[in-house]
Amino acid sequence: MMPILLISDNKKSINKYINSNLLGTGDLFFELAPEGTKYLLPQIKEVVRETFIFNPKKRVYFFPDFHVSSIEAQNAFLKGLEETPDNVLFVLSADSVSKLLPTVVSRTKIVNLAKKSDFKPSLGIQKQLDRVLSKKNFSGFELRAFEIKGKEEAAATIDQIVFFFRGRLSHDVKAAPILKEIIRQKSLVENNNLTPQLAVDHILIFIAKSYNMKI
Repeated sequence: MMPILLISDNKKSINKYINSNLLGTGDLFFELAPEGTKYLLPQIKEVVRETFIFNPKKRVYFFPDFHVSSIEAQNAFLKGLEETPDNVLFVLSADSVSKLLPTVVSRTKIVNLAKKSDFKPSLGIQKQLDRVLSKKNFSGFELRAFEIKGKEEAAATIDQIVFFFRGRLSHDVKAAPILKEIIRQKSLVENNNLTPQLAVDHILIFIAKSYNMKI
């Protein structure tokens, strides 16, 4: 199977594409992660070696953020990308082809997906934040809009709040520390250290406290 390179920095659009287009019933899915800050040579060699162990099922190996690979790791991957077993699919994601070796890019099918820059704010959440801050009344939140059912909903809601406070950076001194805390909470959710609803609740409480609103 020809390896696929997904170009996007938007995890939601990447996961949606993989689940909708690349995975079938009974397929085996393996999501890798960098060892430390980068994909390194030994890790890539081990994965490539594993793919040649016989398995009758289709196997999909996903390398998110492959642009953080070392040059040595990318070079070591070239043979694996060229000589992939018939029932093995390598899927890489990167925020830009310019961060990968041309020899890696040339061995993949490139699929451009939505990026964070394509993000469209929710007017509902924007209006709520505007209303609460203008009245300095935390009880003005319609909390149903901030009820979270999972990580994807949490990420989408947090992105809306980030968008709102980025727009206030030029005239609101409280916006920068609030953004810093929001990004910290989002990281905790993404690393599975905090439940999504708790993260969103914490963000709302942090906003209220920052503006000395009663909770």
